[in-house]
Amino acid sequence: MKHIIAVNSLEQLQFVSLGADCVIYSPFEYTIADVQNFIKRCPLPVYLNLPNIARSKDIDILSVIDADNYVVNNPYGFEIAKGKNIILGTGLNLVNNGWQGCRILGLESKVFFEPTDIVYAFGRPIVMSFCHHAPKSLTDDHGAKFVVKQTKIANSYYNMYNNLPINVLPLLKQKKVLGKVGLLYDFCSYYVSELKKWDYSKLLDSSYPSTRGHLYRGVE
Repeated sequence: MKHIIAVNSLEQLQFVSLGADCVIYSPFEYTIADVQNFIKRCPLPVYLNLPNIARSKDIDILSVIDADNYVVNNPYGFEIAKGKNIILGTGLNLVNNGWQGCRILGLESKVFFEPTDIVYAFGRPIVMSFCHHAPKSLTDDHGAKFVVKQTKIANSYYNMYNNLPINVLPLLKQKKVLGKVGLLYDFCSYYVSELKKWDYSKLLDSSYPSTRGHLYRGVE
């Protein structure tokens, strides 16, 4: 897999296909009917993104969804995805070679990248998940605004997304991983109205408002 797109709906997908090899589906509401409909109608292989948090009744629902491919973000997901194709997701916070397999990694990760690995190349990742109700946005001490969106299974959870997108596309050639690993473009936190007027050429522009994550600070 060379190009992977993460979306929350079929409507999003029509604006961001980017010649993708497969799609990660991360809905805001997990129902059997909606997930099966997405898998059936999507023209590309689909990996169902399992939520960062799931408890007893949530796991009961997720366990009966019929999918062949999963992104696992928490150890509970390994039982659900047993015997299926698995991508190790960002929720596992992988920063070294302690886990093997197809992994989504930040460019700053202290690993030797394998051909099966996927670099989180662009998107606003989840930086915090809540089991309790949260407002639609939160502001830090510096005035930066972080969008919060609800995820519903049997219970409701709330995910806070980074205020700026991570964008390491301009650096991939410099880091000598271009063409050697997969690239993930994560659009799950974006509204369809934003994607309709998207200018993809800006992603290769180093002046585009974005962050490099922990690339220059390191991860401990």
